[in-house]
Amino acid sequence: MPANLQSIFNEIGDPDVFSVRLEEESAATSTSLAAALAMGRTPTQRFCDRWEKRVDKEMDPVRLNRIEFWVYYLRQALGIVESLTSETIGACIVGEGTETLVPNPLKAQLKIVAFAFDVIQRAAQTFRDNLGVCRANRREIEIQVAQCIELVDFILPSKRDDVYLLVQTKVENAADEGVPVTNAQRSLTRAERFRKEGKWKRAYQNLCAAYRQIGE
Repeated sequence: MPANLQSIFNEIGDPDVFSVRLEEESAATSTSLAAALAMGRTPTQRFCDRWEKRVDKEMDPVRLNRIEFWVYYLRQALGIVESLTSETIGACIVGEGTETLVPNPLKAQLKIVAFAFDVIQRAAQTFRDNLGVCRANRREIEIQVAQCIELVDFILPSKRDDVYLLVQTKVENAADEGVPVTNAQRSLTRAERFRKEGKWKRAYQNLCAAYRQIGE
């Protein structure tokens, strides 16, 4: 059981997924750019920033189904054992000489374990659902970047960073798969330079070019 639980935690790769805090801590990111962008962004934006790569490389669906089936199987087995376990047990209190009914500690332990598995299963499903929100939001942006539709939204602070991170991630993922990205990297570098200069429209045009040049 502990080994299988460790496998689930490793598969997801972030202990915060299983956190029960209502208010999240400050977004922790692996790059200085993402850390700079974290300020003033919504919880959805911060979550999607952190898991940008996972949106493309999601958990293998067969692997996820096996995990869900394992949790379901174990939860049902625990439920059966719990239903067959007495709420109380007889105990002989020292000096009394008679049997007294006391709460059965095994019953409480089974309930705690079952509760833990319910929480784990729900946390994993919530994580999957949240990635679905990121995927839906990004799909809309990606379609517009692919067509290089110059909407005013894409030069606003709330949108321009999302566009940059999307194209950057696409280029990095393609490179990881061995797809040629030399031309795309050059356009991405130019886009980053224009962003630093505050030339958002030209930055966006170079991001469109970088997206189109993946594979060239």
